[in-house]
Amino acid sequence: MKKIITLIKTSKTLFKFLVYLYYFYRRIYKFFTETNERKEYYTQIEEIKRNKKIIVDISFCGIGDLLVWSLIPELLKKQYNVNFYISKKTFDLIKNKDVFDLIFGLNPYFKGVCDDGVFFRLNFFIGEMSFLQFFTDKGGVSNIEMIENQFGLRGLGVPKLYYKPKFIYKYKNVVLIDKNMISGENFGWKFYDNSFEKEALKRSGCNIFEYVNTEKQDLFTYIDMIYSCKYFVCTFSGSASIAACLKKQYSVIWPYNAVNGTNYQFRYLNSLATYVK
Repeated sequence: MKKIITLIKTSKTLFKFLVYLYYFYRRIYKFFTETNERKEYYTQIEEIKRNKKIIVDISFCGIGDLLVWSLIPELLKKQYNVNFYISKKTFDLIKNKDVFDLIFGLNPYFKGVCDDGVFFRLNFFIGEMSFLQFFTDKGGVSNIEMIENQFGLRGLGVPKLYYKPKFIYKYKNVVLIDKNMISGENFGWKFYDNSFEKEALKRSGCNIFEYVNTEKQDLFTYIDMIYSCKYFVCTFSGSASIAACLKKQYSVIWPYNAVNGTNYQFRYLNSLATYVK
């Protein structure tokens, strides 16, 4: 048994294959058992449209996770006259006041925090996957596109900021590189040597790099820096979602060991991003 475990740990190909089998089995199982859950989910969506109120309960409250919901209040209000709230639990999970202000506080379509009613929790269904995604774990729509499709909303599948960034002149000719990634560290993402720097040089023709330390400035100044720089290079993190909001050309470096297709949930094809594998 120990030899088998050692073989699995040392063989990347075998490990990836076993991971693929595991998730493929889960998809098959869920495909045949999700019918009732899916029916109840879409019944709740229709009730939300009739009642003109939604209370969203969000489990993961990183910037990228929350920006998924940034444009939804506006789309729901304009198309179905639905008022958008978040649960008290979600509010408590957002530890940084700047993050709350950026995504909800400055959003004129956000109605507030509410626990009076049934919570809506985003869900996805195997039966809605494309053939390619089901069998290869590649492709698929972003979480924003998924919400838009589920509610029948007319959107572009890109997040939105209601904060108006300020231009910082000293970053005009600077290429910003942000390697920070909280989720990526938890997943153990890995990148090829100098992949961020090579992409920055390729896209900008400039070798004046500055590496971002997200702890050295507040969130709004950080957004101003991304808005003002000549070019921006990052990975799948909140910074990539912020750049998508700014309608700015930028590159997202894809970790070579990413599994289970989760990064596609934050791939915004209608943004100005270049996704580099």
